[in-house]
Amino acid sequence: MTVPRTLHETAMEYADWATISKAKGKPENAARFYRIAFECEKEAADKMPLNGEDHPLPRFIMLRSTAALAYKADLYDEARQIISSTLNENPPTFIINELNDIANLIKAAHPKNNKTKPIHFKGRLKLINRPYSDLCAPAHKPSKFIVFEKASCKKI
Repeated sequence: MTVPRTLHETAMEYADWATISKAKGKPENAARFYRIAFECEKEAADKMPLNGEDHPLPRFIMLRSTAALAYKADLYDEARQIISSTLNENPPTFIINELNDIANLIKAAHPKNNKTKPIHFKGRLKLINRPYSDLCAPAHKPSKFIVFEKASCKKI
């Protein structure tokens, strides 16, 4: 048995354990198992020959599986990166469709455009450094301050 195949089978076992943990109401265990499954599958895909075979389909299937496991492990940036690099390798149409499905799931679960979160605080601002867009508000202890660099402010 080859190393990539052994790693793939190990990844699938961890994915099964993650599914079972999730069904038993243990999301922390499921997340841990999905991350381990992702790492094993990623290593297996990395060890697959690039163009050494006449038919690269097993590698594309493993890369698709790696992206799916990254999504299930909430590793959205890694999943996006794998999807992007796999699409650049000219995979078969059905792999492209499945990768696009995973990308849509990621967008629905964790929109990339939602990088900013509103800041809510009570009290007075201590400093607004307009040229640098920095805000400085007193923290709970009088001698400490919280600095929000390049803050985006809306007029209220």
